Amino acid sequence: MKQFSFLVLWVLISIHVQAQESGDKKIFLDSINNEVAEGSHTYYRIIRNYFSENKPYKVQDYYKSGNLRMEGYSLDKDRLKQTGDFVYYYPDGEKKSQCHFENSAPVGKYYTWYENGNPEYEGEYFEEGNSKSKIFQYWDSQNNKTVIDGNGYIKGLNSFYGEGSVKNGYREGEWKSEFNHGKVKIVETYVEGKFISGVRTDQNNVEIRYDQFEKKPEPKKGMKDFYEFIGNNFKYSKEARKENIKGKIIITFVVDEQGNIVEPKILKGAGYGLDEEAIRVVQKYEKWIPGEQRGVKVRCNYSLPIALSGSQ
Repeated sequence: MKQFSFLVLWVLISIHVQAQESGDKKIFLDSINNEVAEGSHTYYRIIRNYFSENKPYKVQDYYKSGNLRMEGYSLDKDRLKQTGDFVYYYPDGEKKSQCHFENSAPVGKYYTWYENGNPEYEGEYFEEGNSKSKIFQYWDSQNNKTVIDGNGYIKGLNSFYGEGSVKNGYREGEWKSEFNHGKVKIVETYVEGKFISGVRTDQNNVEIRYDQFEKKPEPKKGMKDFYEFIGNNFKYSKEARKENIKGKIIITFVVDEQGNIVEPKILKGAGYGLDEEAIRVVQKYEKWIPGEQRGVKVRCNYSLPIALSGSQ
């Protein structure tokens, strides 16, 4: 019995040492990539060589089945700051999309595929006036090429949930789309790829008109006021002052449809009561103006780094 106990202990120690030597970190994510507890997750993420300071960090997301969902590199190990090529996969392993990133912004050529492996879309991301991308080639689900060299018509159900004309690589004129099994209908107008206006009609025939495709959440008094509030109200604990703790805390939270700050979580903590203080001071701030997509208020994720300068 003693020999068996010793063997179990040795195995546990061996596993722990291997985990440390690998230097990887595993986290669990929900369907919109918020970190959650194991068991309530949709995906899980492995950050390779997390405990080193060798940037960039290889990041791989997996489905619950263990099949690879995404792989690429991040400049930050605690939050996804995309750099280089990123590839996404369908649950069965077929390639779904591929794009290049610089500082988390997509740049250069972009490709998507249907689940059967057939090509769907070829385009390019860039900044040119008010347009951020061009459409070069498009194939429908029957493998018919309906956009050739930037001109044609798209009626899509995969990456493109809508239909409309493409001229010189840009969306042009009226584009229509449906969501929620046809209960929500959207009609938008584009000129040379620039969004002009839209009308959203719900299942009760209530119309919402909008002239911005999306709006990011923001504090009612502006971001400067928010940062000043955090700086003026964040208090060091006695233990943190004694140990002269420096570094950075990264906290994430959700701005809900009413503009409330909810679901705060620490992505990178410092201990000594400072993580709890970061949550306290962020939650204390007054309401935000909620974010919007296509005229409708939506929940938005937000991340905030808090610099720790040492004894205060």
